[in-house]
Parts: sequence; C-alpha cells; structure tokens
Amino acid sequence: TDWTKSAPLGGETFDEVYARVTAFVDKIIAKGEDAAIVAHNGPLTMIVAYLLGLDKKFVESFYFRHGCYSVIAVDNGYKKGLNSLEFFNK
Repeated sequence: TDWTKSAPLGGETFDEVYARVTAFVDKIIAKGEDAAIVAHNGPLTMIVAYLLGLDKKFVESFYFRHGCYSVIAVDNGYKKGLNSLEFFNK
C-alpha cells in the first residue's frame, strides 16, 4: 500500500535509495567544486528535493526531461535549504 516502504526483490526501499543518494551528494559538495551529475530521474528528483530543503515527499513534484539540464546553486548552508534552482529542464 505504500511503495516507499517496500522494495523489489533484491532491491532497496525508497528510504534506502534516498539515504544513499543524499550521502553521495554530501560527498560531492564537501569537495567544494562545481560538479555535473548524470543520473536517472529518481535520484535526480531526490537530489533536488534534498538540496532545496524539501521533505522527501516532494520528490514526485519534479520530472527531468530527456536531453535537458538543470542547475542548482549550492550555498554554504546547503543543508538548511539555502540553495536556489537556477534552471530546470532547460
């Protein structure tokens, strides 16, 4: 009844994927360099929600079109949601 709490056989739950993706983002940001992330729609939606300080339930609010790019300007206080979505699906 809740797809975020169940996992496909041998797979991960939504929360497990979210934790893995956000830990990856934290590692990238810790380097302090510009970065390009190429990924599937699911992880990209998690990254945007996380960096904008939105609750996990908002990942379904974003859909990345093929062949487009999006830009998030990350502020030093990124965990507080102080970042800005500069471009989306451009």
